[in-house]
Amino acid sequence: MAVDEELKKKLKAAKTKPHNFALVMAGMQLGLLVSRTKIPGPAIKLKQKEMGGGRVMRGRCFDEGGLFVFETPMRAATGLSAKLMKLIKTSAGLSLRVEVRQLEEGSEVPEEGDEQEPTGGDDSTDGVAPGEAPPEEEPEENKGETEYVQRRKELEPLMLQLFKENRGDLVKLKTAFDYALQKGKLRDFTHALAGLDLLEKLVKQAASAKPGETGGQKEADDFPQLWKAAEATWKDAVETVDGQIATLQNAMRATGMEELKEVAEFGLNGVTGNFRVPLTAAFRNVASTKGDARKKEIAKAHIIVSGFKKHLAGSELVLVCDENPLGVTLSIRKTLGAALDQLEAALEKA
Repeated sequence: MAVDEELKKKLKAAKTKPHNFALVMAGMQLGLLVSRTKIPGPAIKLKQKEMGGGRVMRGRCFDEGGLFVFETPMRAATGLSAKLMKLIKTSAGLSLRVEVRQLEEGSEVPEEGDEQEPTGGDDSTDGVAPGEAPPEEEPEENKGETEYVQRRKELEPLMLQLFKENRGDLVKLKTAFDYALQKGKLRDFTHALAGLDLLEKLVKQAASAKPGETGGQKEADDFPQLWKAAEATWKDAVETVDGQIATLQNAMRATGMEELKEVAEFGLNGVTGNFRVPLTAAFRNVASTKGDARKKEIAKAHIIVSGFKKHLAGSELVLVCDENPLGVTLSIRKTLGAALDQLEAALEKA
């Protein structure tokens, strides 16, 4: 991606003298404008047009002892600091430690000769006036619950119909549903949704089976060897990433980076979304069971592996670690992801 030299120049200038900023937020996309003078409404509207709309956050940015601060009167969504850090790295080619800080009042930089917005100009979005906080977004945990409830409502009757028709891999179907149900009751919606992911996949596979055709595919003769080899690859990957994170911990303890506090405190377990320990148990359970008991453990292992992959792909903490500004090489997503791919390929044979 080409470096935005103008943005790079303004961000560097803001390290010596506070600047105004306007951040356009359109779903997962961010667009950043920085200026010593007040950012005019038309410039913001142009950025919104380029991004297909979006809400606007305004405030000022400056350097504070090596920490690049974005001050705003608006409530910042969880993880926005990490997203801004990535945006600045990819768009301006700068590695900055970023913190989004909320103030009670607006924080425009007063500057003689500031540009004034045209009469009638309005940079509000979705009915939100400039400088006014937008409606609060639904917390992530609530979003998980909403998705879980909706998907369970859609999938449960389809599963029950398959049982009624005696069609599909009924053992794995029931295991996936029971797993999702159990995790949902514990309000562990990350793992509950991983269970529904496998349930949805099994329901789709069962659609091609004839009524009375149960059991699904038979376990391949070489599955035990494939599973054992994949386990060895996984252990090597964990050892590699453990070493990388240890190096990162040593480098960042002196920096006080808030975004990486969890890594400094908990190491690899802090970035694995509570999937690492269940996966360790899955290796033992799959290897020690046979028949339908093994099918159940294989289904659980499949849920854990696919959920783990989804976590790595979407985790902002993993992203911040892999793209840390401290010069430490990390490959959490690449190294663990490849090992998980091998595990998943082995499970597809069972």
